[in-house]
Amino acid sequence: METFPCQQSTCPFCLWIVLIICIFSAKCSYNGMAMARDDSTDDCQTGDEHDRERCNRDGHGDGDERGGFGNGPGSNDGGGSGIPGGFGNGGGSGIPGGFGSGPGSNNGGGSGIPGGFGNGPGSNNGGGSGIPGGGSGNGFGNGGNGGGGGNQGGLDAGGLSVGYYSQSCPGAESIVQSAFTGNILSDPTAPAALLRLLFHDCQVGGCDASILLDTGGSDTSELESQKNFGIRRLDVIDQIKASLEGSCPGIVSCADIIVLAAREAISISGGPRISVETGRRDGVFASDLAADASLPPASVSVDDFLNIFQSKGMTVQESVAILGAHTIGIGHCINIIDRLYPNPEADLGVLFLGQLRFQCPTANPQLINNNTVINNDLTNLIFDNQYFRDVMAGRGLFFIDSQLGLDQRTSGTVAAFAANQQLFFNTFSSAFMKLAATNVLTGNAGQIRTNCHFTV
Repeated sequence: METFPCQQSTCPFCLWIVLIICIFSAKCSYNGMAMARDDSTDDCQTGDEHDRERCNRDGHGDGDERGGFGNGPGSNDGGGSGIPGGFGNGGGSGIPGGFGSGPGSNNGGGSGIPGGFGNGPGSNNGGGSGIPGGGSGNGFGNGGNGGGGGNQGGLDAGGLSVGYYSQSCPGAESIVQSAFTGNILSDPTAPAALLRLLFHDCQVGGCDASILLDTGGSDTSELESQKNFGIRRLDVIDQIKASLEGSCPGIVSCADIIVLAAREAISISGGPRISVETGRRDGVFASDLAADASLPPASVSVDDFLNIFQSKGMTVQESVAILGAHTIGIGHCINIIDRLYPNPEADLGVLFLGQLRFQCPTANPQLINNNTVINNDLTNLIFDNQYFRDVMAGRGLFFIDSQLGLDQRTSGTVAAFAANQQLFFNTFSSAFMKLAATNVLTGNAGQIRTNCHFTV
């Protein structure tokens, strides 16, 4: 098990007791370093890609990694690629996973396939989707074939609404909340896992539950991408889906379940209760190459980070706020050793550097594995503004964390959130809704899966 801020016990009963105390008192103190994970997860950390996918499904995968934001290799400003949900006009090829001005895309974005962005066939003016009802608005221009129009910047929630299931499945959101609460009592790390699931789903082709699809036919599961290592607790989504199918067969999409579960993850951990829109439909395409291209490393630059989230219609303040999701969860040594060895980054303080080197004692990849984890911040089970206070104190765990506190475009917002938790909560809520509306399928687009891991 990981060590959590309030204790070092491996007893599940103790974990949820401590979590309940933490959430209601918000006075947890940091007690030190991460312990070794349970030996039962060793195969999940050291096996091949198919072993990891199985472990992710069963909930035995690794911890909740950070750094899942930013552009893929060689991409930049918003836009499109030859695959659904690709970004940028840099780098470029038209092959699956490629970026830029290759076949099926154009300068500044655009794909000739459904769901692409820009001036490719089936869409127009840097924006709309070529799928029926899947258009854009409030950002990326004029939609094509059933898409809405809008201002430059991001995608809106065309076809989404608060309480979408109020008539077709009135108890849907209560069912999600009940099932989620039951899981948190046995695993206090579940909120971080399911919040990360949302980010990694929406970042690859939009919020369409493509991350849940198993390998089959022409599709290769996104979970086979190394950048999705540690995605876990998919069993929670499966439990929720089974309950909803029992009450309202064929009504609630897996894409909406991911969003609603993320909302519960934030709320139950002490964060804001966000009034989310629903009405998404499920995608029918999955690609590990798309995940490789769209999910960036933990070393993403501030430029690329801002480009990613501003392309979704977020302000600089909202972009910084959305990274505050890192306030819950853990990171892995494998993603920070470049900051520590052979020469440490200049902005790492002596004490923090010593702590990190103690927890991550070598840069030798054969001597370090993904069992070695570090808490995201000093209260990594509680959704609060401690992440920003840590960044202000020079304790940003990953490169992007430390750079947010140093870059003149973002440092003022970091300071404001560190001083005012409610301001962070309000801004995060707005950013969350924009993220969850990214390239959604609505109307007759996509489908409603009866099993989240297979298309109908």
